[in-house]
Amino acid sequence: GTESVRFRIFNTYGPGEYYSSYRSVLCRFAYSALHNMPYTVHRGHTRTHTYIGDAAIWIGRIAENFVPGETYNIAGSHHTDVETIFKGGLHEFLAEFIAENNRLGAAITQQYLA
Repeated sequence: GTESVRFRIFNTYGPGEYYSSYRSVLCRFAYSALHNMPYTVHRGHTRTHTYIGDAAIWIGRIAENFVPGETYNIAGSHHTDVETIFKGGLHEFLAEFIAENNRLGAAITQQYLA
């Protein structure tokens, strides 16, 4: 048979992210805020955030050295309380998040088009 593994990738973000009700909480907050739509903040929920480039690196590392049949979780190491994001200033958080996303996207584009 074919050797295989399973990946569980948590809350990725990065260039090309599109809105879906199944996407990360940050994507959903950003979309709702930018389109003047209501959104719900659930207290006591935490999330990790994983940059897509980091997830790709880990998938490559696992592909080179995996245990057949295993499940691998790919997630950021920092947990963020969703309510804290909201109370700390959703606009400021999203502005910083979008700016960082744009910087990373530009760096990747430059790296691959140079």
